[in-house]
Amino acid sequence: MENETTKQIIKAMVFGQAFIEAIEKMEELGHFRHRVKKTGNQFIAETDKYLKAVYGGDIQYSVLDLKDECIKQVEDVLDTKVVFKEA
Repeated sequence: MENETTKQIIKAMVFGQAFIEAIEKMEELGHFRHRVKKTGNQFIAETDKYLKAVYGGDIQYSVLDLKDECIKQVEDVLDTKVVFKEA
């Protein structure tokens, strides 16, 4: 499989996992939160199956590790470069 395609699939999985975790923290979304989380988990499971079929689980860095690194970078940008205006 082409490296660029693999990168895009892994990127989608990382973003999907981060999205699920962000939704989990939004208690006020109620039932909608559960439906979106279920859909996100299905997406992660399908892309994970695909990568395992192609690579046999032979990826050096886990998707969860990548997700954690990405979230750290996003939080850093939010903390240092984004100015939130009060409503």
